Amino acid sequence: MNITPAFIVSAFAFWSILLVAGIGFFRIYCVLSGKKKSSEFPASVQHGPELYWRLNRAHLNTLENLPIFIGLVWGSYEVGVSEIDLLTPCIIILFGRIFQTIFHIAGGKEPFITLRFIGFLIQVLTFIWIFYLILGQVFNGQ
Repeated sequence: MNITPAFIVSAFAFWSILLVAGIGFFRIYCVLSGKKKSSEFPASVQHGPELYWRLNRAHLNTLENLPIFIGLVWGSYEVGVSEIDLLTPCIIILFGRIFQTIFHIAGGKEPFITLRFIGFLIQVLTFIWIFYLILGQVFNGQ
């Protein structure tokens, strides 16, 4: 098995696909069971139960970070950061995202919000780590 930073970015994207599948299954169930019409899922307006809405928001949060992650990994490849140096921060970002998502979906009470923020902070700090690797390569060739 060859796990690379590009594979980890793909796994991050797949995580987003799993989340949107959950949203889709909920909507299909509601429509097929006659509880809602297919037009009763307005964008950016809370609809459905709390768990469904949290899943919806967690999916959007994942999509917000995906282009940042892609850009940093692509930039790292472009300037010659080694995959060995890049792999660990990429794995940390993926697990930080999954951690954040789990606690985003779990609830809106303070302990969950705190844990969700920790997952977010892990990702942001690790994005900065990757940018530091890029800068090191650009300015020092290391």
